[in-house]
Amino acid sequence: MSLSRLLSAGLVAGFLLLLLLPARAFADGDEGGSPNSTTLGMQPLRGPIPVASAAPGESPLVARPDGAYQAVPTSRGRERIFHIVERAAPWTLKPGLTVMANTYNGVVPGPVLEVKQGDAITIDFTNDIATDDSIHLHGVHDIPVSMDGVGGISQSLVPRGDHFVYRFVADQPGTFIYHTHDDQAMLDSGLYGAIIVEPSSPRRVERGLARDFLQMISSWQIQSAAENHFTLNGKEYPATRALEVHRGDRFRIRWINISGEEFHTMHTHGHYQQIVARDAAPVDYRDVEDTVLVAPGQRVDVVVKADAKPGTWLIHCHVMDHIEDANGMPAGLITAIHYAGTRNTLASMYRAMMPMAGATTRALSFGETVLLGAIAGFTIFLGLPIARARKLTPQTVALLNALAIGILLYLVVEIAQNAISPISRGLSAWHAGSAAFPTAPIVVFIVGLMIGLVGLGSAATHFTRQAAQHAENPIVLAALIAVGIGAHNFGEGLAIG
Repeated sequence: MSLSRLLSAGLVAGFLLLLLLPARAFADGDEGGSPNSTTLGMQPLRGPIPVASAAPGESPLVARPDGAYQAVPTSRGRERIFHIVERAAPWTLKPGLTVMANTYNGVVPGPVLEVKQGDAITIDFTNDIATDDSIHLHGVHDIPVSMDGVGGISQSLVPRGDHFVYRFVADQPGTFIYHTHDDQAMLDSGLYGAIIVEPSSPRRVERGLARDFLQMISSWQIQSAAENHFTLNGKEYPATRALEVHRGDRFRIRWINISGEEFHTMHTHGHYQQIVARDAAPVDYRDVEDTVLVAPGQRVDVVVKADAKPGTWLIHCHVMDHIEDANGMPAGLITAIHYAGTRNTLASMYRAMMPMAGATTRALSFGETVLLGAIAGFTIFLGLPIARARKLTPQTVALLNALAIGILLYLVVEIAQNAISPISRGLSAWHAGSAAFPTAPIVVFIVGLMIGLVGLGSAATHFTRQAAQHAENPIVLAALIAVGIGAHNFGEGLAIG
C-alpha cells in the first residue's frame, strides 16, 4: 500500500463519517427532549392555574402557624362534626410546580381535625372524585370494623356523589392520621390528614408548651412511577414554613410520615428532640435524639427546648435524595427553627446555592470541543519527538514509561466511567420507575465494544504486516504507526466527548 493511497483512504473515511452524521448532531447544547417528558405519575399544570373554590357544605378552614390548615367543626355539646369532601384541586408544592391533586377540602394535607380527649367525633365524608374511595382512621382503634375504611373487608367503597359517616369517641390523646385506603398513587396524590386529640390531663413533660407544630411528611409521584418529590405540610423547600419560636420556649413537633414507602430521618440543627410518644403511645423513659427516624405510617411526638443562640436553625431529612432535586439544588424536606426577632434566612440557602448549581450546567460549544481536540493532538505532536530521543538515561526512560502507563491507566478508568454513563442513567431511571429497562443502549454498547476490540485487533495485525513489508521505507512505516495512533485517539475522542 502506497503512502498516497493510505492517506487518501483516511480522508475519504473521515469525509464519509461527517456525511453520515446528521448536522444537528453537532449543534450546541442539549436539544433532546426533556428528561421529564413522560406521562408517568402526576403531571405539572401548564398555563393558567385553575382557581380553587370551596365545595358546598364542607367544613371551613383556618390557617395554622405551621403552614397546615385546620377544619372548623360544627359542635353539638361534646360532639364535633367535620364535613370532609374528597375532591380534585390545584395544589402548588413550590413556585413553578403545581399539580391537580386529590385533596380533602381542597388542601394538602387535608385539614387537621383537632379535638379534646372525650369528644365525640363525627366525620361526614363525601366522595367527589371519579374513583370509589373510603377513609381509614389510622391509629384509631376503638371503632366498629364497619368504619375501618378497607374496601371489601370492612365496608363498601363510597362512589362519587355519595357519602359515609364515621363516628368514634376520642378516648386516647395523641397524634393520628386519616387517609385513603386506595393504592399508593392515590395516597401520594394528597389524600391524607392529621387528627390531634389534646389530653384532658397532660403529662408533666407536655405541660407548659408554648407551641404545638404539626409536620406531616409526604411523598409525590410527579412524572414518575416512584416517589420523587417530598413535602412538609404539602410544601417542599423553598416553600416550606419555618417554625417560629422564642428563646426559652418548649414546643412540640408532631412528626407524621405518610410516605408510601420512604423512611425519613428528621434532624434538628442545634437542638435535641425528646421523644414523648410514638403512635400515640406515651414514651415513659427519657429518649433524647437530634435525628429521629420516622417509618411510613408512623407518628412521633417530640418536645424541643429553644435553648440555642437565636437565629435560623435548619431542620431536614438526612436522606440526601429527599432534600435535593435533580440539579443538586436544595429541595424537599427542609425547614427550620426560627427565633422570633431575628432575620429568617431559611430561603437564603436556595439563593446562595444557585450560582454553584448554575456554574456546572453550561455545555461546551462545538468550537470549544474542536479546540480541546487540537490540544489533545498537539500533545501527541510533542510526545513523538521525545520518544524518539536516544541520548536519555535509563532513569529518564523509566520515568517517561511510568508516566505514559499512568496516564493510559487513568484514561482507561476515566473513559470507561464516561462511556457507561448513559447506561447508568438508564438503569437509574428504570429503578426509579420513570423509564423502561435500557436494553437497547446495553446491547449497542456491547456490540460497539466488540466491534472496537475486533476492529482494532484486525487493524493492528494488518499494520504489523504492512510495517514488516515496508521496514526499509521509514516514511511508510511512520505513516502506518500514525494512522494506528489516530484510530486509537479517535476512539478516545468519542468516549471523552
